[in-house]
Amino acid sequence: MSATAKQRGPGNRRPGRARKHLWRGGHPPRRGRLLWLSLAVVSLIVGTALVRLLAGPPERRQKLPDGSWLVLESVTFGRHHQFDGRDWWEMLRGRQPAGFGNHGSSFSTSRDSLVFWLRRRAAPAQRVMRGVYGVVTDEHGCWFEPTTFDWGRVAGTGELGHLQQVGFDALPQRAGKLRLGFYDSYGHGPQASFVVTNPARAEGRPWPQAGAALPVTVQTGGTTFTLQRLTHRNVGLRRREAAVFHVAEKGRPSSAWQPLVITVVAADGSTAVSRIDGQHRLPDGSVRFSGLCRLEPTWKLQVEFVRTAPRLSERRLVEFLVRP
Repeated sequence: MSATAKQRGPGNRRPGRARKHLWRGGHPPRRGRLLWLSLAVVSLIVGTALVRLLAGPPERRQKLPDGSWLVLESVTFGRHHQFDGRDWWEMLRGRQPAGFGNHGSSFSTSRDSLVFWLRRRAAPAQRVMRGVYGVVTDEHGCWFEPTTFDWGRVAGTGELGHLQQVGFDALPQRAGKLRLGFYDSYGHGPQASFVVTNPARAEGRPWPQAGAALPVTVQTGGTTFTLQRLTHRNVGLRRREAAVFHVAEKGRPSSAWQPLVITVVAADGSTAVSRIDGQHRLPDGSVRFSGLCRLEPTWKLQVEFVRTAPRLSERRLVEFLVRP
């Protein structure tokens, strides 16, 4: 036996082979453990980032009291509004756009409008959600109601995943920032809110003529129309303004005329239109309508009156320039 063979006997194995044998015995090296730990940490970071990406930035998602989430997907301004609503991976897969709560993914308005596109996401295992209603306010807290047919309601039970639009024709044009708040059906809240830059910002010129103190009387065609009283409420969800009109024909009080549409216009161009139906006429003779910011020095009330008897087709448009 050679000297080299003797040196490689059982008691004289090479150190490198001994270490290799020990690794095969089920004891992973420290380098392997660090690799698996690093992969786990990277996976956690990537997963967290992906969840945040899918949920949207924090300022675009708000948690409601029932545990569901309200996500502001997009904001459009103008007369034509369009939003697809699909995420990029859904577009790659050719998935059709999700359902919409009211108008659909594209629609037009008769004038410049601000439209918020939102989605309601349920909490895990949640089956019941309450509807919420959108209202825009400015930095003074002035209240602006939506003009969508559903009163700005955002989807509740049975409408999960649908996109919903809340549109506004009446906006405070002097405000730099707007707050879209969501309230319950009694106007309590806001339960969630989003702050956006006002795309309709403009400085309006004051009216040439200042608004007059009430009562204000306008005579047209032998008929006298008087805005007797104007009151404001700070509670409720819709139509926080109330007005009382008196009409006289040939010097005698007349009940033949009723207000049909009330349009409120401010010097900055803001406009709120209210159609007066039966539920908006109160027992005390007043009618409820939507107003604008009460801090405006002057409101122009354009009231369309309709004659209820005997000639139903006769109408008169009367303008009152008043102090709110």
